[in-house]
Order: sequence, then C-alpha cells, then structure tokens
Amino acid sequence: MNYSLNLLKILGISISRELINGQRTPEERLFQAIILQAFEDALNMGQHKHDAYAKQDSYDWFTNDTQNFTNICWFASFEPDIIRSKFNELISNKTIRYTKIQLKWLRYRWLYKQYRQSHDKAERRKILKEIKSIGGLKENPRGKNIIITTKNLQGLREQIMKNTI
Repeated sequence: MNYSLNLLKILGISISRELINGQRTPEERLFQAIILQAFEDALNMGQHKHDAYAKQDSYDWFTNDTQNFTNICWFASFEPDIIRSKFNELISNKTIRYTKIQLKWLRYRWLYKQYRQSHDKAERRKILKEIKSIGGLKENPRGKNIIITTKNLQGLREQIMKNTI
C-alpha cells in the first residue's frame, strides 16, 4: 500500500510506524486504508462540494463515538482513542481547517436536507430562497481559510445553520 509522505509526517512516528509495518494481514491493511482515507478527507482543502461533504463526514466519523469507528480501528490494529486523539490534535494545531467555500457547501447541504424533509410548500419556498442566497459557490474557490478548534466548533455549527458566515 502506498502512503502520502505528507500524511505519514502529519500522523506522527507511532502511527506511521504501524502503517508501514510489513507484517500486517490484508484485512488489517484494508481497515488501515479506511482510516487513512478519513484523515485525507479531513485534511482536504478542496473547494468542490464533494470535498466539503467528505471532510464533514470524516469529521463526524472521528468525533462521534460510534461502534463503526471503534470496530474499524480495532480491525486495523489501532487503539481507537489514539486515532481520535491524533484527529483532535490536528484540529487543535489547526492542521485541519475549513475554508469559507467549504462552510458554504456545508450550509447548502444542510438546507437541502431540510428542503427534502419539508412537506409544507411555503416552508420549501422559504428554504429554497435561502439556498439561492448562498453566494460564492460557483465563483473562483480561493476562499479564505477559517480555523476550526474544538472550542469554537459548536459556535461554528450554529453559525452554519443560521447562515451568519
């Protein structure tokens, strides 16, 4: 399996050493690849909506205490708490961050889900109007980076939902 040298550097010596250990079974390598892809998605600064969606999905996967996350870590021969701690460290040291365009795509995604769930025509029109008011999604995606820390994440999620960014 090939690994990005930059990703190995970001993940640190102990995790990287485990990844390049040639003694792993094919199954362990498969589950390690899932974890690495989630890290790659979280680090992605791409401006396309799929980049933003994958980033948020990986963020949710790392931060929500699910059996899926725990099982994949164990199947990859990793301690789930160590992997989650590394993810939180990358947020704390601002290695993982969102751009303004990514946050707008997340706002769009959230509104679109609300639109699809609504059965009231007036409510759907209101949501559609709000979706159309999100600017900059088709422009040159060189948005300014916004730093996400564990302290301001909840406030940021509230801002995304209220469209104050």
